[in-house]
Amino acid sequence: MASTDFAEVVEPWLKELKEDSKRPPLPDDLETTTFPLGGADIEGEIFEINTESSPFPDGALAEEDIEAGRKAYRESGIDVLAFYKSFRFRDRPPFRGRWGIFLIDAGIGAIEAEYVAAAGLPQDELRKLAIDTLVAHERYHFWIDVWALGQEVLPTCNQIKRYEYYLDRRRIVCLTPYDYEESLANHYAYSRLRSRKLSDGSRAGRLIKTLFQESPPPYSDFTFNPRERAKREGWLAAAVVNGLDALTAKPLIARGGSAEIGPSIRPVYARHPAVGHQKCPIYVLKTTGYAERIQPFQGPQLKEFRHFIERYLGGEKEPRSDHEYYKIDNGEKVKFPNPHDKEVRGYELKGTLLKAGMTQSEFRQARRATRNWTKDCPRSEPKPPLGG
Repeated sequence: MASTDFAEVVEPWLKELKEDSKRPPLPDDLETTTFPLGGADIEGEIFEINTESSPFPDGALAEEDIEAGRKAYRESGIDVLAFYKSFRFRDRPPFRGRWGIFLIDAGIGAIEAEYVAAAGLPQDELRKLAIDTLVAHERYHFWIDVWALGQEVLPTCNQIKRYEYYLDRRRIVCLTPYDYEESLANHYAYSRLRSRKLSDGSRAGRLIKTLFQESPPPYSDFTFNPRERAKREGWLAAAVVNGLDALTAKPLIARGGSAEIGPSIRPVYARHPAVGHQKCPIYVLKTTGYAERIQPFQGPQLKEFRHFIERYLGGEKEPRSDHEYYKIDNGEKVKFPNPHDKEVRGYELKGTLLKAGMTQSEFRQARRATRNWTKDCPRSEPKPPLGG
């Protein structure tokens, strides 16, 4: 009997894909999921569900975990509440042997709490909307994964692992306006759900729009016209096909590159006979201590962030202006966050790291090596900005 697991169906094609001999080897630590806090422990008990018929698994959620989720998505986007794991990495952690969409129970609770605070509607109705919001976003990641495979197996593409090179480069633009996959994922999620009629006669769009607007860039940048959408789809297509980040791929379009494949990356709304959304399994991930698990991966406190800029990056304050700026060791200018919170927001940290030529993993490694920026500072040599 033929397998119904999409990962098994496409496995023969995946086995034909190879690394590009003209490029450096793919890293061993390539992220297998869209979860933005690389290194955080996201293990737990999982239950496969059908969002149309399966009940939500029983179990009370700790209030601190719900509140941690409400804070986390504002700093790191909604992929910190649910994530997609590629069928390419089915046999890698987390959850070896499984792939698909994983809805974190505290993440569902966090969005449900956001919706409850904004609308006096039945809790079950808002929980269903919370689940559907997360699923609609993550399904876009599945679509891009499938679309990429369709490009990789074309005879003209030489069976290169272009999607994996794209994932490696995409880390550069994570939590920046150039991560078009995330802005498009929210765009399509909002477009699909905005017209849903709620029990009080209102439309779901008002709740979803507020939720997405509270997220950092690129998640908050989701309301754009068809012309802008087509441009972003072209940039994303060029990035995936060339195994680059979208920031680096944009000039390819300007030079008359692969803009023509942009429309083909657009997801279909109907159930596609080959790759319809029913092909992607969905799980609920029951975690314990969600707040404790993600706390070490949130933004540093403002005091520590200043030490990082001044001591490690050799930052020098720019002349007084409306905002506080530093010129760092590689000549780039970075903005110090306004004292809106005690901690730096995820997108603010990411923006500075982008200019400093560092990934978030490298930031954490440097923090440990320098004992919180107290030894071996400044760094031995400047790095060029990522994506530059």
